Amino acid sequence: MNKITKFFVVAISALILTGCGNSEPAITENTAPFEKAIAQYCRAKSYGMKVKKFVSLKVTANKADAVAKMQEASGAYGISVKWEFKFQKQNGTWKALSHNAK
Repeated sequence: MNKITKFFVVAISALILTGCGNSEPAITENTAPFEKAIAQYCRAKSYGMKVKKFVSLKVTANKADAVAKMQEASGAYGISVKWEFKFQKQNGTWKALSHNAK
């Protein structure tokens, strides 16, 4: 292989390994209280779902918005969907108020 071909192979490999523009920012907030709030919300609504992964989480004072990948509670099917949640802090605890399937 000549030098130009090697350069392009290395450059393309580097792009593939870095995700080619993955636009999901890193979540710096502790997601545990929000996961607990979502679990309580799903139980109250009789949804057999649980959080697989948080995609985004934005906290502003006593309100928060999150997008989470949700999966069936047993995780047996391996299928996930994105839900957007709205939260409010009540008596020091986060509560999920609503969701919207994305």
